[in-house]
Amino acid sequence: MHFRGDEYILRNILMIALGVCLVLVSLIIANTSSDSLTIWITFSIFMVGFAFGIINVPFSMAFFFFLITLFIFNFTSIIMNWVEFKTLPTAWMGKVSIESAKLILFSLTTFMAFYMFLWVLYQRKDYFNKKVFYINTKVIRILYIITMVAYLIGVYFNLRAFTIVSNKGYLAYYTDYLSYRSQFFLLQRITSISPFLFFFTIYFLEGRSRNILFTFYWLDTITSLMTGVRNKFILNSMIFVLYLAYESRVHGKNSLKRFRKLFYLVLVIVLVVSPLIISGMKYIEIIRMQKSLTQLGIYDLVKNALYEQGLSGLMLIDYVVKNKDYLSEHKSFLLAPLREYFQGSIFAKALGSYKEYQLNTREYALDISYLGPLYSLLNARDYYLSGGGSGSSYIAEAYGDLEIFGVIAISILYSIIAFLIDRSSNLSPLQLAISIQVFREILIAPRGIALNFAKTFFSTNIFGNFLAFIFYNAL
Repeated sequence: MHFRGDEYILRNILMIALGVCLVLVSLIIANTSSDSLTIWITFSIFMVGFAFGIINVPFSMAFFFFLITLFIFNFTSIIMNWVEFKTLPTAWMGKVSIESAKLILFSLTTFMAFYMFLWVLYQRKDYFNKKVFYINTKVIRILYIITMVAYLIGVYFNLRAFTIVSNKGYLAYYTDYLSYRSQFFLLQRITSISPFLFFFTIYFLEGRSRNILFTFYWLDTITSLMTGVRNKFILNSMIFVLYLAYESRVHGKNSLKRFRKLFYLVLVIVLVVSPLIISGMKYIEIIRMQKSLTQLGIYDLVKNALYEQGLSGLMLIDYVVKNKDYLSEHKSFLLAPLREYFQGSIFAKALGSYKEYQLNTREYALDISYLGPLYSLLNARDYYLSGGGSGSSYIAEAYGDLEIFGVIAISILYSIIAFLIDRSSNLSPLQLAISIQVFREILIAPRGIALNFAKTFFSTNIFGNFLAFIFYNAL
């Protein structure tokens, strides 16, 4: 929808006012002693953000999806526990502190306010002036075949993981299965670039070939659930919709209208069946951890699932808040992904400092200094050494390194990336594929690693990106 004249000016004024209000609310809440006010204000701002994202589809999909993952992985346990018991939830370090909830509020309001500032600053142009990219049909045919083969290999690995997990339990996924997969170096590399190849290749396909590649994408995504890993299914679903949103912005007004209608229809269906989806995900967890299948109703399954997911990132935030004085001499959490990459790179070999680590070891946790492994080693040593872990949280990592300034900086960085993806319309296939890979890592950052997306540019996946770049520019 386009806004011009007085309507456009009024819209910008409202956006600026909302952004200023978000910042002021954060500052006020930071100095309040009312836990209830902090929680309900945070919840209300989430709802405002969701409404903004839904109303502005498809120009706000990255914004909308990031708020969903932030809400689920960091805040659902707080709001659900408060509604039922009027207390903050309990993590491994005891009752969660209200300061942890305030950090979530700071990140949320910073992300939203800066996004809205960019929204006002950036004058919308004609999105339907699509730049057309061409590539040799023989190259596309080769990439098409390679992508299908990559997904078939991925399906095989999923089935193999399912066999191992079924026989030995979920933790065997991180020990026996990953050890098994590492034996097939080339196949592992091929599957690792399959998402990039998919979003690069699909740009040039139409009709039957396009639908076939969609089928392979979803076959790999769905079979990943058999391993007990749920994140891949959720993230792949989100970035698939993100891609369709991008297409709708560049294929004309009719395409945009069709996407909106389809999105709203799917959203209503998802909301209606969400109790079944969430309870199904909870059952997957029960099965993968080999717990007893108790006769819980859908309500109890949904409540338990949301509570536990909400703790997954929150407990790391709370741990850093309560122990920041003891973590002052740690290696940077934010730089851990780059530290790991460079210690295992050809540059390290040239300098004589190359080192290859085995996951879930004491040496890995202390030397690389990822927050998640370090936290697990210190608080659940046996569980960690047997293959378990706790994930991480971008808020916890940023606060552990730079306190509130780190949280604000990372939130602004995410806001910029989300905005650029939401307002882009003339990306090359290469730029689009890389952008989607980057944002996939940001989507999981509320319970993952803050700067893991940087590895997109440095890891061995860059080899696949480089080949695609050569194909695209030289042929």
